[in-house]
Amino acid sequence: MNIFLLTSLILVISFIPAIIATIRGDAIDRLIGMSLGGIISTLCLITLAVGTGRSIYIDVALTVAFLSFSGTIAFARFLERWL
Repeated sequence: MNIFLLTSLILVISFIPAIIATIRGDAIDRLIGMSLGGIISTLCLITLAVGTGRSIYIDVALTVAFLSFSGTIAFARFLERWL
């Protein structure tokens, strides 16, 4: 186990507060939790790709980053209707 895999494990553990904020918070907290979850999952996939030496995971990380950003923008757009 190298340092990148250990970092990936720490990032997975740090994903728990983002999940709690997304599930239990009000609308703004859910938006922040979803955005934070996208960032953490992207970083986790990047460290996993470097740790295992497989470059295909970088493509998955870039896809998750793009979809997370667009999902957050869409959620914020629909959220402004009720605020």
